Amino acid sequence: MAFSIVETSITVLSPNRGETLVKGTSYTIQWTGGYSTITDSTRSVALMLVKEDGTTQVGWIQFGNQPSGSYSWDPAKVRSAIGYPYNVDVPVGKYKIRVIDYNDPKGRAVAYDVSDAAFSIVAASSGVGQYYSTGQTANVLESMKIILDQIQEAINKLKN
Repeated sequence: MAFSIVETSITVLSPNRGETLVKGTSYTIQWTGGYSTITDSTRSVALMLVKEDGTTQVGWIQFGNQPSGSYSWDPAKVRSAIGYPYNVDVPVGKYKIRVIDYNDPKGRAVAYDVSDAAFSIVAASSGVGQYYSTGQTANVLESMKIILDQIQEAINKLKN
């Protein structure tokens, strides 16, 4: 019985180098290799959002047949598990994308890649009358308090 070993690789193309993604705005995740190079519909690519360390999972972006090597995503939410709706809010912060190639007839992961550098997910700029949820309001108020404390400290230094 003859067999052959086929090396597979997959590479994140974007976001990959410090981009800024705005919540509520569609962004295209792109990769090369993996399932995008074959035609077997039983094989899949998974997209996962991970923290800046590259390993701590935040949630799933997509899992399934993605033969084009790209997926459009709103960075405001991720899925808590494969098959779930987008049900987890993504906090503002620094993240990476992990793309996983399930290029194996038994559904096993055979290759993965993680963004080279962290990218930022930011809130949409506030406009007049923009609604904030309770948690967002608390974050805005905390940020304002820090800035006011820094201003007060600078004023005090000038007085001395």
